[in-house]
Amino acid sequence: MAARTLARRYLIDFTTYTYPAYKPEPVHFLIAQHLEAVLKGQIKRLLISAAPQTGKSELTSVRFPAFWLAHRPDDPIILCSYGSALAHSKAWEARNVVESPAFRRLFPNIYVS
Repeated sequence: MAARTLARRYLIDFTTYTYPAYKPEPVHFLIAQHLEAVLKGQIKRLLISAAPQTGKSELTSVRFPAFWLAHRPDDPIILCSYGSALAHSKAWEARNVVESPAFRRLFPNIYVS
């Protein structure tokens, strides 16, 4: 029950709850902290620059859109990328998170259309 409470409030806890194999490093906590500030409106623009394969896409393009939807279900979410195939795949991954049993346990009233 405590894990669910934390997962509803914090992006890193949400990520590890919905993706148990995810092993956050210090950089992930920093990214998540800034993404949460974006969600709260404390940061208006955020640029994340990190080396490839550091896990930023999992947080920013897969877990964060699902987390955002859970907290602000009436907001539109647009996922874009340098390539349509990448944007499409990340959008489907985010959708799969929202449709997962773990997400349902956290946010039973949130659905995608």
